[in-house]
Amino acid sequence: MLTDLPLTPDKPISLGVQQFCETCRRCLENCQAHAISENRTAEAITASNNSGIMKWQVDGEKCFRFWSENGVDCSVCIKVCPFNRKE
Repeated sequence: MLTDLPLTPDKPISLGVQQFCETCRRCLENCQAHAISENRTAEAITASNNSGIMKWQVDGEKCFRFWSENGVDCSVCIKVCPFNRKE
């Protein structure tokens, strides 16, 4: 989103998602392509990643290769994530 409104910087708000993900690991454990990094890192693991952002990196090339070899999309990581479910 781009804006020219004058904004005052504030501190980030923690919603607890990062802490939850550190213990949940459902996406990592269910990824048949083994495309999700086990540990958070700011280092890019493939050309499609942005370095400098601390996160669980996803190897998009490995994920896409898995899709291609199986002839269908996967999205298991999204399906098993509790934060992607309606309550």
